Amino acid sequence: MTLERRLSPEEEELLAKQAELDAGDSKAAVALTDVFQDVNSPASALRVSAARTVLELAFKGVELEDLAVRVEELELLVARVLWLR
Repeated sequence: MTLERRLSPEEEELLAKQAELDAGDSKAAVALTDVFQDVNSPASALRVSAARTVLELAFKGVELEDLAVRVEELELLVARVLWLR
């Protein structure tokens, strides 16, 4: 027995935005590394802040994906237990 549910349009949009963030996280990491390593160039606070935000959101997205999988597994477990009663 499997439980499948369709994503709402809002969830689909959030997944698309997460994919955009995932695509930018490596660029953000490079930007932070460049600013960190270049001692002769003043760091742009705006660039650093933007890069950090992209990385934080990308990490948060990974955490949310992990939680979604765990919740789905728990839902399946509960459904199986209820099915056996």
